[in-house]
Amino acid sequence: MKFNKIKVLYKKKMKEGEEIPLAGKQFMFIGDEIVVYDIEADELDAESIQESESQDPIVRILQERAEKELQEQQEFLHKFQIRTGQHLFDTEGGMVLLPVAEEAFFETSTSKKMEVLFKNFFDKSHQVNEKYKKNKRAYLLYSEPGMGKSALIRHFCKKALKEDGTAVIHTSGEVDFQKITSIFLKPYADDVKKIVLIIEDFGKKDYSANSSIFNPSCLNFLDGVSGLFRVPTLIICTTNFIKELGPQLTNRPGRFSKLIQVLPPSDDEVFALIEGISDVQLTDKQKSAFRGLKMSPDHIVEALVRHELEGVTLEHAAQEVMQERAGLTQWK
Repeated sequence: MKFNKIKVLYKKKMKEGEEIPLAGKQFMFIGDEIVVYDIEADELDAESIQESESQDPIVRILQERAEKELQEQQEFLHKFQIRTGQHLFDTEGGMVLLPVAEEAFFETSTSKKMEVLFKNFFDKSHQVNEKYKKNKRAYLLYSEPGMGKSALIRHFCKKALKEDGTAVIHTSGEVDFQKITSIFLKPYADDVKKIVLIIEDFGKKDYSANSSIFNPSCLNFLDGVSGLFRVPTLIICTTNFIKELGPQLTNRPGRFSKLIQVLPPSDDEVFALIEGISDVQLTDKQKSAFRGLKMSPDHIVEALVRHELEGVTLEHAAQEVMQERAGLTQWK
């Protein structure tokens, strides 16, 4: 292992009110003395370090500090560095690689609008940054629970990963924004060209505490402190509590570029989805059972599975699923 060579320029006891020129110099305090030093371009190997330790205790202390900093840097690169692929951000464990799952996806009017936004981000982000100096876009997806926000995000993350140099990071609404800000300020992996950050259940911690006030580190991150977003970065947050978030978030384009309501499929989309999956032509009676229910794609699939697996009518399965969603079903 190689280390930078450290040269001690001088050391002295400081007097009250004394000024010392430190422009461009490194310094540290040891006891009541200030030590001023330079870090030179030359490198030392382990044998040279041992020789210098026996000659000057100050050099030894400085070298120990340099070794500690190097160790911390290597630990960061191993655990927390932003790199291509799909990862789950864990405050203690770092970036955990996530596999890309294969799952069915059903288009709705909302997903078609999102498709355009995603395509524009990947196609035009560089030219927008050159013109407006805006390297970040943030979208807040909101709806009632169970409307398919997570499925929508998984679908577009899968598409994003097909773009060369894309890093996708998943986290939760209780994310440590100070920690993630620190990670964004550190060097990315060399091949990272774009970043997609997913924060699900945004504001969950604040809402459960009956508070709509977000800590400054959250707001500062969304505002984008200088040097934070060095490549085109797309932030996608989801919430079930849009009204509780407050205008400091929902009425600030610098924090969220766009608020997007995730709507359930229309009746015609529901009918097309059912007939496409089950390969069965719905009767008027079956259509009436689904009409106006505002079912998400996941709820529709669950009703179809119950219909086939449990032998109940499609109408009964749909009614049962929606009762469970409303919390009205009791097991007997």
